[in-house]
Amino acid sequence: PVVTPQPSRSWPPPRVDPNLKAHYVVVVDHSGSMNEKDCLDDDGYKVTRLEAAYQKLVESFLLPTKDKIDIDAYYARGARVRVVGSLCDLNAARHNGTLHGTIHGTGHGTIHGTVEGGRFEVKLDSTGHITTVKRESLEIVRRPPNASAVNIINVSLVTMSTSATVVFERCPISLAVSAVERFADTAVASGHGNYVPAFAEVERLFREPLDANGDHTLGLVMVSDGRPSDVVTDEVFTTNLFGDDRISTLLSWRLRALEAAVDERHPRFACTMLGIGAEEQFHVLEDVSSSLSRASADTSTLDSSTIGSSLSSMATTMMSSVLETQTAASRSKRTLRAVDRESASAAASRRPDARRS
Repeated sequence: PVVTPQPSRSWPPPRVDPNLKAHYVVVVDHSGSMNEKDCLDDDGYKVTRLEAAYQKLVESFLLPTKDKIDIDAYYARGARVRVVGSLCDLNAARHNGTLHGTIHGTGHGTIHGTVEGGRFEVKLDSTGHITTVKRESLEIVRRPPNASAVNIINVSLVTMSTSATVVFERCPISLAVSAVERFADTAVASGHGNYVPAFAEVERLFREPLDANGDHTLGLVMVSDGRPSDVVTDEVFTTNLFGDDRISTLLSWRLRALEAAVDERHPRFACTMLGIGAEEQFHVLEDVSSSLSRASADTSTLDSSTIGSSLSSMATTMMSSVLETQTAASRSKRTLRAVDRESASAAASRRPDARRS
């Protein structure tokens, strides 16, 4: 039998997703120098710069961000959890084996729950990360309804070489981790490290309606092992400018224009960049980041541990930007509601019947 496809209720897609908290565009340098096998992994073996970059991008940036989002979602909705092993000085420590309970709370401070009739606590720091019970001690056994809709971060991956390639767009971070891992298994580096085509893709993504009309954070995350290879020919950026000053000025101008466009209502754009290798190669990244309101640039030596530390710091910085954007968006909405109420009151006072009374 012929089956007539029914239109999806979600089509056309919404222009703004109220559950979307951030969209990260991750740009990874795929120029030929990333093939150099001079990076030490965690066991002291040499790997290519590209391998180290992707390994630590997953381990130190994407996974911690995903865990943070998952934790917030479960605390906001309530979830059954399995508490594994000894819990130190917690009241539930007298129980052995696998314990079951329910977590209640909103994501910060102390979360209380019950475990087989006993009480236990899970303490969180100011960023919402677990401090009293290790993350490995909690295993989700039942996802609460709509938990994934509480906080959503989408990820897009862009490779930067002679040209730029968008590997995938707006993938939920829960799926982006495995998507990046699969891509990294066969990723090849070649060509030059041209920044302009990659930044053009970032602009295109962030200017699309879902991002341009939203209230969520727009984050640029970049990993590179050298200064740009772009040849600047535009007279605007060549007159009285020489060497790397040309590309620095061009990139800064483009990102400032993007920042101004998306920050029109409240601060949303955030940028963090990592240079792998000799520090003197990355003054362009530092110049570009210093020209933006919310941006940072870091450098790392050619070993996985320092790359991981830098990416971990970048993940924390971006999550802080997400929280700042949420706060600014909330204030902006409250201000608009107040203005609307004042306008309505003023309009009512000008009505003829209101003046007669």
